[in-house]
Amino acid sequence: MGPGHPCAALSHAFYLLERYAATIVPQKRGADRERYMLRVVLRHPMARVSLHRLIPAEVAKYRDDRLAVVSGDTVRRELALARHCLEVARSEWDLPLSVNPVRQVKLPRPSSPRQRRATATELQRLLAACEATSSRWLPAAIQLAVETGMRRSEMLAMR
Repeated sequence: MGPGHPCAALSHAFYLLERYAATIVPQKRGADRERYMLRVVLRHPMARVSLHRLIPAEVAKYRDDRLAVVSGDTVRRELALARHCLEVARSEWDLPLSVNPVRQVKLPRPSSPRQRRATATELQRLLAACEATSSRWLPAAIQLAVETGMRRSEMLAMR
């Protein structure tokens, strides 16, 4: 890839991730969360690797480094983001990569879904603490969430 090639500025994963953050992420629903994940990926030495040297071993090192700090689900999401970034670069930005190295790395196992629910005592204490706040709606919102299993975003989207 010579200096005149349109992808010359994308010679490192860092520049590729930056372009992805600027052009693709703003179009997504979870843009804020993805920007945060990209900042994490950009701080890792893998982002400084030349694209022609970005091999599965580099991605596996990222995976292993991150697994020492965060859960497997977080690493799965970060790697999915990196994988999509490289796919966009290959298909839309004419990046001459024969394979996506992230696709060749084994992802951590997904964790088991959470099963814990608040006990009656914990719920009573939480509602008592809510009564001490100035928010009239907080106790009702908590009870609605407990009774329906709705997430915060689902409750806020209600009309």
